[in-house]
Amino acid sequence: YTPGRAEVGEVERTLIRQIQPWLPSFSSEFSGGVPLARIGAITQRGDIPEPLRQEIRACIVQKLARSAGPEGLYAAEDLLRTLAAEGGCPQDFVDDFSAFLHELKRYFNRSGVLDQLYAMRGE
Repeated sequence: YTPGRAEVGEVERTLIRQIQPWLPSFSSEFSGGVPLARIGAITQRGDIPEPLRQEIRACIVQKLARSAGPEGLYAAEDLLRTLAAEGGCPQDFVDDFSAFLHELKRYFNRSGVLDQLYAMRGE
């Protein structure tokens, strides 16, 4: 519906209300970064140890590249928990990895409501 054009009847308004949720959105909320591009950049960093880089490639990158299933998401969550518990990695690496995990959650439609529920539970 655009103001100034022909009148829109009740049938058209109902149809618009039913179709609109199915239309793609180009807002910034839905057009974020591509998780594989970010994790590729993370694995190219020079400030992380080679065993960690190999673990990221084996546990996350290959799983996402092969099937794009949630296994890569679960592996990334586990790795971030391990990094947080052990420490020893540069903070900007951990921040980049957290941003990657957030993008990956959005990619798998797992952020938003679940994050709010976990925050309420104190996780």
